[in-house]
Amino acid sequence: MLKLSRKTEYCILALRHLSRQEDRSATVKDLAAALKLSRPLLAKLLQELERKRIVVSSQGASGGFVLHKNLNRLSLMELVEIIDGPVGLTACRRGGRVCSRAPGCGLKKSLAPLETRMRLLLKTVNVADL
Repeated sequence: MLKLSRKTEYCILALRHLSRQEDRSATVKDLAAALKLSRPLLAKLLQELERKRIVVSSQGASGGFVLHKNLNRLSLMELVEIIDGPVGLTACRRGGRVCSRAPGCGLKKSLAPLETRMRLLLKTVNVADL
């Protein structure tokens, strides 16, 4: 079964919430409470999104996170790769690892067309549409 990871789902929820805040910042505490999400995990995810310039944070009494990137310009593919790494249907398609079964397996080649279509679809969906 292909599915989004819990971490990616958390990011989508947080980004959508931030997009509705207009230019007001939201703290991790407020986001976690509003979305009923794990505060420590959400904090880690927001830090990763900040490293990739999807959100920016500020310190102080009115500090918190705000969107930096327009969600219409953030594809689901980009978000998944930021959070979970390369997208692939099999382990050999996701990373640069060499598989011990590679010489006679054939799955990598057989699944390549399906994976290409899946990646194209993920690129066409932007986070604002979710």
